[in-house]
Amino acid sequence: MARLGGCDSRNEFTFNALDNYAKLTGKPSKIRVGADSEDHTTWSPTVTINEDLFPPANTITPFPEATSIVVGDGYYQLSKFLLPGTIMTWGVNLGANNVTNAVNMAKSIFKAFGTSAVKAAKITLDMIEVGNEADLFRNNGLRPSNWTVQDYVTNWEANAGPVAQVGLKEGGVTFQGAAFAGTGFTPRQLFDLGILDSAPGKLITTISQHRYSAAFCSGGDFALSSFLSKANVRSNLTLWKPDIAASKQRGLRYVLGETGSIACHGAPGVSNTAGAALWVTDYALQAASLGIEETFFHEGIGYKYNFVSVPMQWSWNLSTHS
Repeated sequence: MARLGGCDSRNEFTFNALDNYAKLTGKPSKIRVGADSEDHTTWSPTVTINEDLFPPANTITPFPEATSIVVGDGYYQLSKFLLPGTIMTWGVNLGANNVTNAVNMAKSIFKAFGTSAVKAAKITLDMIEVGNEADLFRNNGLRPSNWTVQDYVTNWEANAGPVAQVGLKEGGVTFQGAAFAGTGFTPRQLFDLGILDSAPGKLITTISQHRYSAAFCSGGDFALSSFLSKANVRSNLTLWKPDIAASKQRGLRYVLGETGSIACHGAPGVSNTAGAALWVTDYALQAASLGIEETFFHEGIGYKYNFVSVPMQWSWNLSTHS
């Protein structure tokens, strides 16, 4: 998202790509800004837009994600450079377990969407997501290895409650819940633990889970043919059927809030091929047939599974709605 269009003008390449997509589909793509970056972000009153720190690149990850992102109000105001009519979900930091920072991020987001420039661009803030793939926190050092789903619910409520007070309300901006990477934590567990009965939980209107067909985090070889197998596409999605049903029974929308062919930015020779385009078509249609209302495909600078290859002078980390 950073440097989407600089401080004073938009990136015409990105804008035109989104415009072309909207002309094909009939409406602008929904945009979720978050993923790992939301749990590495700190708001600062002394930063204008953003200051990022990146780890060294390597052959497997030539374009690594920032490990530290410090943002100011101008960062969220870059939303004005998106296509008019765009509906957005913004993530705030749960990983740091710093309520003050989460609230400051939320305040800055709401401030941005209250500016005349964002209003004139007709960009809408739809949801706030508190934490990305929190089920992995016990593996990546953000929480102890014995961290449980009960601990998550308590932690989420403690952070989401103050965030909600910034401006969330029924019929307005609401929460996107869960955003889990795997099946270790599930929406059904959240429901059984009473998250929807809490004050912030009552503002959850959408349940999100993430799904990839494989992972390239340590490299590897992947057969494109496996992604074109209808049996594999179906088995990769049907495991969510109980969570889809449980969400809908409670009147909640269910989405794949982040997805793509192969995790860790895709695999060469698979994610960046015409075959992957065929896979996306089958995958999205199968998702819809199961009651998954939206699928958000992860994008970023240099990622092999990108739908749009943004010019290298721009940095944009988002998920696109299909």
